[in-house]
Amino acid sequence: MQIRNDIANGIVRISDEGAQLVAITADDSRGRTDVPLQSFLRRMREAFDVDVVFVSQFVDGNRVIRAVDCDPDDEFGVPEGASDPLEASYCFHVAEGRLPQVIPDTFAEPLAMAIPGTHKARVGSHLSVPIIGPEGKAFGTVCCFSHEPDASIGTQVQLEMLKTVAALLADTFAPELPGRYDQARS
Repeated sequence: MQIRNDIANGIVRISDEGAQLVAITADDSRGRTDVPLQSFLRRMREAFDVDVVFVSQFVDGNRVIRAVDCDPDDEFGVPEGASDPLEASYCFHVAEGRLPQVIPDTFAEPLAMAIPGTHKARVGSHLSVPIIGPEGKAFGTVCCFSHEPDASIGTQVQLEMLKTVAALLADTFAPELPGRYDQARS
């Protein structure tokens, strides 16, 4: 429960302020605090003890990395702005229900092993939840992964935390991105 208390409960909303995503938190002594989403993702990565945490969007048939945190020296990290076809991403397959949200060992999932990014980013374990818009359609995901298989990934607290972040992101992006998922599938 420390993860939830330290990270999730303090977030009031996530806002797209200018070109930078910001997590808005409530602080009794100061009122409102803006934390760059990058810093928030770093806190999640450290709390979850994973190698990479990112937010993706589905745009014009591609999965685009909107925000990411990983060790700057991680040669297998995912760069912000990276894009690949939806069919070549965990994000799309999780949103479609073809891959589970929690994958402790990607080597045990044939579809995960068929995705080129599994090898390129050395994905050993993976946790992902879709960002669902008001029409009930996914238009992105919040994901994290480790380079090694990890039986402890995907605890109930981690999964609930990602769902909370996904809901906040949906509130932020849904009005400006209606139907993106549908356009990507057309």
